[in-house]
Amino acid sequence: MSNDLYLKTHFPNHLANYTEKQAAAGAKLPKELSRQLAYFTHLTNLCIPLLSSVLGELSNQIQVVYAHDDKITLALPTITAANHVRYLHQECLLALHGHLAFGQFSKIKVIVNHKIHRVGGQITNQKNTQEKPLSENTVQTITQTAKLVIKNPSLQASFIKLIQTAAIKA
Repeated sequence: MSNDLYLKTHFPNHLANYTEKQAAAGAKLPKELSRQLAYFTHLTNLCIPLLSSVLGELSNQIQVVYAHDDKITLALPTITAANHVRYLHQECLLALHGHLAFGQFSKIKVIVNHKIHRVGGQITNQKNTQEKPLSENTVQTITQTAKLVIKNPSLQASFIKLIQTAAIKA
């Protein structure tokens, strides 16, 4: 089944965000936005091999997010990576000038976008999935509240057991 057909016939749940609901209804990005996205993706794919001689593996994490007149903006996933690119600003510009598409740029702006992460050539969203342990004080507060609020004894016992096992796992 084609992906477009799936999106047009799939109904998102009520918790879906606006973009997901629009995609399910068959909506597409506006042409100008779609064109800009394709242009920035093209520039990203061009700049990776050009910057690999200067930045090495770090070039795989770069994403072009803006390019106009004499300025190009690159997004990186960490502050350390962004500072490294800022430090090698002139070398990066010289490397980019090796391709005609980057000839007009004389300024590089670097921003940090923690959500981007490139895996095998594809940019994916990076989600923070680390679970933080519950403090002893938090477990005690939740347990006391559960004893006051939950009237069903079996539900209360199950909930308290769940909280205590969650505190042990973390």
